[in-house]
Amino acid sequence: MDNDRIFAAYALLLVAGVASVVTASVTAGIAALPSAGVFLEHVALSFGFRAAYKSLDGFDWVHDFAEFLGLITAPDAAPVPPSGGHAVMG
Repeated sequence: MDNDRIFAAYALLLVAGVASVVTASVTAGIAALPSAGVFLEHVALSFGFRAAYKSLDGFDWVHDFAEFLGLITAPDAAPVPPSGGHAVMG
């Protein structure tokens, strides 16, 4: 739930930043407003990125991969003492 709130705040900050840059550019006469197709394309890409983020369960996959490699241990798992040999997966 906290990740969703953090992402929502981040997304809102990005939208506000882009809107202010576009507004300043249009007001200064440097640029024109994007067409509806470009706007819808960017919205669709944003939803696609969000879906990909959620399908990976946030950034937990990095933590899980680090656990798999043995770089870190899970907080509830007891550390395994070194045996001097190769671990047997089973």
